[in-house]
Amino acid sequence: MLLQENAKLRSTISFLGTENKPSEFPQHFIPSEIINNSVSSINNYITLDKGSVDGVKKGMGVISENGVVGIVKETSKNFSSVMSILNSKSRISVELKKNNHLASLIWEGENYRKGTVNEIPIHVKLFKGDTIVTSGYSSKFPKQIPIGVINKIKTRENQ
Repeated sequence: MLLQENAKLRSTISFLGTENKPSEFPQHFIPSEIINNSVSSINNYITLDKGSVDGVKKGMGVISENGVVGIVKETSKNFSSVMSILNSKSRISVELKKNNHLASLIWEGENYRKGTVNEIPIHVKLFKGDTIVTSGYSSKFPKQIPIGVINKIKTRENQ
């Protein structure tokens, strides 16, 4: 019941937009439960207990109270298969919360607790603890959904 109420509230807030203008990209939230999940493979997938009859469509973003989960790849009548953010083929448009610099998040298949943020310009000052969030430049995820925090900074020469 609480999941449904939260989904309805998030959907309503998404449609309202800002400055008394309706949102250009409203989001529709559908509460669901994970019924199968993996984290130990190079290409992890998740199965949800909602499908096409519930309004789930291929390409939709999946989030939890903790942040981004993945993207719907297939649906059946009652179930959905989600490409986890822990999938080597996953690419998520992200930004630094403190200054909105865009980047790309990938998972290299090693530690399920760590991803790699690429394409941050060399002049941008990064610090351990900086927050990474979704950029909003994709119809899959609203802006500012949590991804994680920087715990290690590694630069390549001239990049």
